[in-house]
Amino acid sequence: MGTGGHARVVISILLSLRLYDRIEIFELGELRRGEQILGFEVFSLAKKIKASHSDQKEDFFLAIGCNKKRETYWELLKEKRLGTPNLIAPSSFVDPSASLGEGNVVCPQAFLGPCSKVGNNNLINTSALLEHESLVGNHCHMGPKSVLSGRSTLGNSCFIGVGAQIIDQLNVASGTIIGAGGCLTKNILDENQTYAGVPAKMIKGSR
Repeated sequence: MGTGGHARVVISILLSLRLYDRIEIFELGELRRGEQILGFEVFSLAKKIKASHSDQKEDFFLAIGCNKKRETYWELLKEKRLGTPNLIAPSSFVDPSASLGEGNVVCPQAFLGPCSKVGNNNLINTSALLEHESLVGNHCHMGPKSVLSGRSTLGNSCFIGVGAQIIDQLNVASGTIIGAGGCLTKNILDENQTYAGVPAKMIKGSR
């Protein structure tokens, strides 16, 4: 579900896994006639959702980078009781002691360390690193090469920008945004704040 840039990544992972006989792509908004992505035709999501029901042998994957929009469509899938398995790239590493909820997308070369825990509907982007005993809530997006160090915790709906780092044993409140390349060195207790820089400092208040 979704036709933005991340759709290409999700399709690539699906193709590499070779688990599915058919892949269909669905436009969230207005359908553009003749649109294709990596050779696959794009269809209308509205028609598909109406026709789908929980006893069909179908799985749905969210190719959506925006946390709020991904959460909205996640809730739609859950309401319809449709299949939402995790999608894990073969080149990623998920430690056997790590645990994941449902609907997570773990992109190529991502690392989920020992005893790490990931909730539902998170996007763990290319080469993102979750160290030992780190915790991620629901509906978060960890950007490419971002780092969540050991025993640190992300709340729900956090966005960690490209190459941003969170040092060990920190708690990050829900709705936090950390800008690309930032380095967080202290707890964030208030929700919906934006931080940037090295060390990361608050640059924007509640959204």
